[in-house]
Amino acid sequence: MPHGLSGAPVWIVADPNCVVSAFLWGGPPRKLLDVVRERGVRLCTSPMLIDELRDVLLAP
Repeated sequence: MPHGLSGAPVWIVADPNCVVSAFLWGGPPRKLLDVVRERGVRLCTSPMLIDELRDVLLAP
């Protein structure tokens, strides 16, 4: 797992719109998720961000 300058693990909080963009259009948002998957960077979230993601995915 990558470590920051302090030696602590690297964590990323991705905005729900960035996550949707990554899956639908790729580009820089997709590269961010690729880094999470390929380099062991930790993706963290919260109940509020999960709710927002759900709302975006369920919108007409």
